Amino acid sequence: MTALPLAARSIGSPIASLFSAARSGQVIATFERSCYLDLNGHIVALVAPELLNGPLNVVLAHLPSKAMSGVSTTHRVRLSPGSVEIEDVLMVDLSRAEVWNAQLPPLIRVDRDALLGRLDVIKTVLADAPAESLAHAASRPARASEGMDALYSALRHPDAATLAHAADRLVGFGLGLTPSGDDVLAGMLIALHLVRPAPAIAVSDIVKEAARGRTTRISIAYLEAASQGNAGEAWHTLARTLEGTHDGMRTAARRIMAFGETSGADMLTGFVLAAEALLAE
Repeated sequence: MTALPLAARSIGSPIASLFSAARSGQVIATFERSCYLDLNGHIVALVAPELLNGPLNVVLAHLPSKAMSGVSTTHRVRLSPGSVEIEDVLMVDLSRAEVWNAQLPPLIRVDRDALLGRLDVIKTVLADAPAESLAHAASRPARASEGMDALYSALRHPDAATLAHAADRLVGFGLGLTPSGDDVLAGMLIALHLVRPAPAIAVSDIVKEAARGRTTRISIAYLEAASQGNAGEAWHTLARTLEGTHDGMRTAARRIMAFGETSGADMLTGFVLAAEALLAE
């Protein structure tokens, strides 16, 4: 069987260095428009162009319909400088891929009241979040509510023990490749880097310690990316609207909310919760 030749358009900056040396690995998850690879402990996502740039993404220039249907978690992966091959199924040429900078710059051109007003706009978008997401306070399970209340308190009145308790409650909570509680924490880490980057390292260390061995490898990779201020293209768009006008903010927030079943909504929920805590007087 001949592997389908594809070309990569871009590679997220946090994973770009992986492709300079030979590695082997395994497919660990597959979807209609993407698949996840574990390359000697490093998580990489091969994604269709409509899924946009991201910290772990190799964005394909084009993904034919049903091209991922032949990819399964039984397949081995071989990486050599310039290409990545999923055995006998896909061969991705990396030679012309540009490195996409996933690092979010801090917000510096917006005052507190203006930012709080913009968070209110995002909350109107979250009102339409999937019913099973953690965006809806009235229907949150007790464990998630406890964790999110503790998270807000730990950020408003900085306290390492309360933050560790919040992370303990949220890590691994929910189903899927990135459980809902993890997504809330990832959104919180993004807010921290945008709004108040100084304590980000200390907070990130607590979250990563809580996550060790208690959630999926893919979720840990996204938490690691967020802990360094790296986020997907839709988050970069939202950040720009937070420093500008409300124009485009709802569209940017909805684009984030569209990712996964509830992942985008849960990340956005964690982002708003954390930002409001950091800005509270």
